[in-house]
Amino acid sequence: MSQYIVMPLQVVGMEGLCGVFISAALLSTLQFIGYADTPGAFHQIQSNSTLLLSVLGSMLAVAVFNFAGATVTQKSSSVARTTIKISCTITIWIGELFFGWNTFSLLQFGGFVFVALGTILYNRLLVIPGLDSYEETALLAQKGKQDEQGKV
Repeated sequence: MSQYIVMPLQVVGMEGLCGVFISAALLSTLQFIGYADTPGAFHQIQSNSTLLLSVLGSMLAVAVFNFAGATVTQKSSSVARTTIKISCTITIWIGELFFGWNTFSLLQFGGFVFVALGTILYNRLLVIPGLDSYEETALLAQKGKQDEQGKV
């Protein structure tokens, strides 16, 4: 992927454009089969300024988050972006708990610990002997070389 150079703002624009087309297709399909009331939803958004501001705020937050993520990936690495992304998710959950928008769930907490630990292990921020595939691969390669040398 390093051979391609795409500006972060262009990435966000392309993601947004794709999101608009996918959302329009999904809403049209769900409206057609009776699982959504798309005109009703647009009416509610137009009639309630709080809801309109919430929708626009969410769109802005997603755009800023995606721009920041694309910039981190461009300037640093996808490993850094993944680590930051899991940190953001956990921080948002803690904020929801703090403001009373969500209630504590041991299952959610366990899920966040599981995902965070998996991300930390995958990105090699924490290396546990015996679980590290690089160590295993190196040992197997070393054993293979020793076996070949013994056969010569």
